[in-house]
Amino acid sequence: MVISGPVSVEPSPLVIPYDPSVVHQYRLRASGGSGEYNWYSSDSNIVSVSAHGVVTVHAEGKSTVMAVDHKNQENRNQTTVIAARLARLKLVPRDLEIQVGESIILPVATYGRSEYHNAPFSNCTALPIV
Repeated sequence: MVISGPVSVEPSPLVIPYDPSVVHQYRLRASGGSGEYNWYSSDSNIVSVSAHGVVTVHAEGKSTVMAVDHKNQENRNQTTVIAARLARLKLVPRDLEIQVGESIILPVATYGRSEYHNAPFSNCTALPIV
C-alpha cells in the first residue's frame, strides 16, 4: 500500500491574456499524489490542457482545469483559469539609473478585465506590447 499526499495545482487562479492574434500558453504545476496526472478542462472552447498540464487559450472566458492522480482517481484538485483581454498597464515603481542616450527597460504590470475578473496577469510574456 502506498499513501500519498493530496494533489495540488498552482497557480490558483491562473489569469492569462486572451488576444486572438497570439497563442498564449502556460504550464500549470501539479504536486502530490503519485506524481502522474491526467488533466481536464471544463470548457475546452475557452482553454485546452495538454497531458503535461500546458494550458492553451482559445477564447476569452473562464474554465476550470483539473489534475487527477493517475493512480487514484479520487485524489484530484483544480484551478480556475481566466482568459481576459488586456485592460491596462501600470509602471512598477523602481529606482533606476541610466546614462544619457542609453535605452531603458521599464518594469510593467499588466491587468486583464473581463466579466469574471480584474487582476494582474499571471504571465504576459506572449503579449504583443511594443
